[in-house]
Formats: sequence, C-alpha cells, structure tokens
Amino acid sequence: MVTSPFQTTIGTTPVQAVSSHEKRTALGIANLHSTAMVYYSTDPGVTTSSGFPIFPKTVRDLNIGLGDDPTRSIYVVSDTVSTTIAISEQYKGA
Repeated sequence: MVTSPFQTTIGTTPVQAVSSHEKRTALGIANLHSTAMVYYSTDPGVTTSSGFPIFPKTVRDLNIGLGDDPTRSIYVVSDTVSTTIAISEQYKGA
C-alpha cells in the first residue's frame, strides 16, 4: 500500500519527517525547493554537515529491497528557513 504523499515545510532546525514504522518498505523524500539543500538522517540532531544531502528538485528513495532501512525514524533539516518537502511511504501487506 502506498500512502498519499504529503507536504511539509522545514527550516534550519531539525525536525522529524517520519516516525519509525516496522512495516514501511519504502520512503521517498522530495526536496521541492529550487535552490535549497535538504539533509536527512536517523539522528534527531541532524545538521547540514552531518546529514545526507537531497539536492534541489530531487528525490531520495529509501527502499528495503535495495538494502536501505526505511523503517527507522527520519529527521530533516534545510540550509534555508523555509523549504517544502514531500514525503511518500509504502507499506507491506497491502
């Protein structure tokens, strides 16, 4: 089952994008901003120096079939005060 994507606005303070879910098999995080960078991590203290980058207008997919662990909580931060991201989740069993 794929959930309906949702959008949220993030800034320069780390926030939780999704909480952990043991049945999630895939997670997509899209950076919808045209110039801002987004960084993600399983660490709630993610920074622009410690997180994995998501470049402007691109998507980062975490997929269990590719060896990723989309079941964990993900935290995000941006290098800009107002950056819109979109999140899509997929779960097994549906």
